[in-house]
Amino acid sequence: MVDGSIHSISRQSHMLRLKLRLSVKPMRAAEASLFILGSDTAIFCVKMQLPVRPSRVQMFDCVTERDLDAAEYRGNTFAGELAIPIKIFSPAHALFVKLERRSWFFDEAGWLEIPASVRSEQIASPKAHLAEESSIR
Repeated sequence: MVDGSIHSISRQSHMLRLKLRLSVKPMRAAEASLFILGSDTAIFCVKMQLPVRPSRVQMFDCVTERDLDAAEYRGNTFAGELAIPIKIFSPAHALFVKLERRSWFFDEAGWLEIPASVRSEQIASPKAHLAEESSIR
């Protein structure tokens, strides 16, 4: 259930990890932006620009443009891993992720759904090792 440049997604209780593989886009008009849509008491969306080298990445509220938190990027222009704190979102609801890389006016990929975190009371004993992490690969 991965799409386009998002190679894998892993959701933990307070962290979302994305492995990215970005292709060379000679006609790319703008930098890549990552959006995360989710909810807690209300629905909201955060946005961040992907860097070209290892660094902290500031996350912004899409509506108010207020600074929210910082993610950590390890990688380069073509591949890397993004660790995103998700404590602002409810663990009981799904998250939706979109990597926007526009070329002219076409978008590369759609939204990906990341299911809610798995709670230990929902898991049978043989699968107890999954209590902490719900992964999509």
